[in-house]
Amino acid sequence: MSKPPKYAYLNGNPVYPPDYLGTNTKFFNFVFQADYKSLEGVCDSWFNTPSNGEVHYQPLLDKVIVTFANYESEKSICPPYDQHGYVPYKELIISFFVARTNKFLGITTIQSVCAFVPYIFLDNMIPTLIGREVYGLPKIPAWIDFDMSQDLPPIFSADVMTLKTFSPNTAAQRQHLLSLKKVTNTSEHNRWEDEKQAFAEIKKLLFGNDEIILPGVNLLVEFGEFIFERKAPFASLKQIRSIEDTSSASYQAIVEYDCQMKKFSGAGLIKEDYEISFTENALFPIYSDLGLALQGQKSLFGFWLNWDFSFLTGKEVWKA
Repeated sequence: MSKPPKYAYLNGNPVYPPDYLGTNTKFFNFVFQADYKSLEGVCDSWFNTPSNGEVHYQPLLDKVIVTFANYESEKSICPPYDQHGYVPYKELIISFFVARTNKFLGITTIQSVCAFVPYIFLDNMIPTLIGREVYGLPKIPAWIDFDMSQDLPPIFSADVMTLKTFSPNTAAQRQHLLSLKKVTNTSEHNRWEDEKQAFAEIKKLLFGNDEIILPGVNLLVEFGEFIFERKAPFASLKQIRSIEDTSSASYQAIVEYDCQMKKFSGAGLIKEDYEISFTENALFPIYSDLGLALQGQKSLFGFWLNWDFSFLTGKEVWKA
């Protein structure tokens, strides 16, 4: 195989190379009951159909995680770009866990377990461009609002430029996308003692134990120290539309890459109940895609996490 061409870095291009380091970031994570069949449909659209079944991803659980995150700083740590500056921003991440399986001679095996992000919105253009070009993350510019002066903001919200309906006469405009509102109030606060306890509790909340049965194939998935302990794998579809045949992709690959924790600064259980509500729009049908309620669905549980972490270089697990 010929050596790939050298990336041409041009002035005005803020897409610096990985690895990327986020420092003093705080994540507010809320877990919601979703429809498993709907999540299967999203996996088909992103992975199984584009690869013609050569790789297969399926949901690990019927749960969706809605995360509002605040980054005090994110930057490339690749010289010389590590000297160029940093970016602060807020982000809304909607994700769920998937398993990549392989079937050979009638035997199905699990190749990897990853987090998958079908929707992600943020309020800074630079990490938007980086996420799309480098990782294939579907990052969309948005207005993200929550009050970081409070330990636990009572309201999280996001607005986005979107099309309310698909029609020749519809103009794209700013529209409310979703909100999370606290519906109970308790004076109790929970902070896990240390990193070890925090990730043990997070894993227990999400998966119940160190192992679960993968639906449909009855395979045992063992987590051990794999998920949410220092390293969390992600999967995405990375593609570029062809300029010659606009119904085709000039590049298309399914990629996996890791998020590596660098520093743990605290975590705890969110004891308050939050409700999520969506505003209908044509471009981002999040609730119908994932099998969530349009209005007033209450979170199963939540947790906050304050940490520093890096997104690392990844690999192609399938390429067209």
